[in-house]
This record gives sequence, C-alpha cells and structure tokens, in this order.
Amino acid sequence: MDTIMKLMLVEDEAITALSLRSALMRLGYEVSEAVATGPDAVEKAFSYKPSVILMDINLIGDMNGIEAVEKIHERAPVPVIYITGYSNPGTRERALRTEPLAYLEKPVDVQDIRVLVDSLN
Repeated sequence: MDTIMKLMLVEDEAITALSLRSALMRLGYEVSEAVATGPDAVEKAFSYKPSVILMDINLIGDMNGIEAVEKIHERAPVPVIYITGYSNPGTRERALRTEPLAYLEKPVDVQDIRVLVDSLN
C-alpha cells in the first residue's frame, strides 16, 4: 500500500464488527470504530472522511445501509463495499444502483476486501 487507507465500518452485529475490524487492522488499514445505524453512518462519513466505506445493509433503526449510502453520496462520492447477509434480488438490485465498489455476501474473506481496497490505491 502506498498510503494508509481509512476504512469506515458500518455493522450492527458487534462480534462481526470486532472480528472484521481486527482482521483489517492486521492488514495495515486504519479502521474506524464500527457504527450500527444509518444516521450514525452518515454523520461519521462526513467527520471521519474515509477512503472506503464497508457497509452492512440491515442496520439498527429505520434507515438501512443503502439509504445511508444514498445520503452520503449526496455530498461525497465515497467508494462503498456492501457486506451483507441478505442477498435477495430486490435488495441487491437497489444496492447496485448506488454504484458500489462491490457487493459481498457474509461471511466475507478479508482478502477479498483487501484486493478491492488496494485496487483504489
């Protein structure tokens, strides 16, 4: 890696978030503390200024990950990698309209994330 990439993690499952964050930090990335709601994701995206957002689709509260990405993209075209356990065609189609870097289904391999993130560098 030429520069340290800042990854923002949006995940409502605490164990998944801790595991993923730890694995990505071992790979040398700067990784934010995970946020679990759409509004928190939008707020953090503008304060943390990530290189890439790792976004779960099902989040706590009324705003899902796709809606959060739409709000973030209104102000900043931050690359997004969706990480989800939900792969129904309607959800996938709606997520792909936000033009993500990738749409990965859980469980994810951090090496897949690494390849995607490093392709931006």
